[in-house]
Amino acid sequence: MNNRPDSIDTQIRLKNVINYLRIFDQVDACERYIKRIGEMNNINKINEEKLLLVISTTVPFPIISYFHGFTQVKDIYIYGKSKTNSSVIQQFVKNHCKVYIQYYNIL
Repeated sequence: MNNRPDSIDTQIRLKNVINYLRIFDQVDACERYIKRIGEMNNINKINEEKLLLVISTTVPFPIISYFHGFTQVKDIYIYGKSKTNSSVIQQFVKNHCKVYIQYYNIL
């Protein structure tokens, strides 16, 4: 997410429905955060944190599959411009129960 008007609007909407919003520009920083939450969950079994990831359509599928494997990741929403190869995307979503897709159109 960046400072484009559509991204800012999305951030505002997300802040209205979730407790905490953290934005990453780098995949490795996001991965470290997810792993840290997993470590904290292993220590504190009573109040385990679950993460909802909103990922750009530009993130490669293998990375999304990797994040899908973390137990602390509850859902992954792929968000971005409509893609022409929707059958590949729909098959990917079908094979990953935590993954959902949301497109927006740019006029």
